[in-house]
Amino acid sequence: MKLSLAEDIISVSDFRKKTSAFLERIRTGRRGVVLTQNGRSAAVVLSPEAFEQIQYERDLFAAIAQGEREIEQGKSTPHEKVFQDLFRRLKSS
Repeated sequence: MKLSLAEDIISVSDFRKKTSAFLERIRTGRRGVVLTQNGRSAAVVLSPEAFEQIQYERDLFAAIAQGEREIEQGKSTPHEKVFQDLFRRLKSS
């Protein structure tokens, strides 16, 4: 979902005039638009799917960063021990 500077930056007044057309383009093109007001960026409009993807990626990166911090703090368990414990539990059940 990479924005195109030539196509995806529009003024609020243009968006207001052609809202339905821009919303259809956002839905089908899976790209958002940057709305400008008085020549400055004011908002980004995304499809729900694009917004959900951004949230998913943000949460994934946050979880990875948390895991890296825990490893640095010595709060991790070596994968060998995890597998040993898992196999032990599977054999006893």
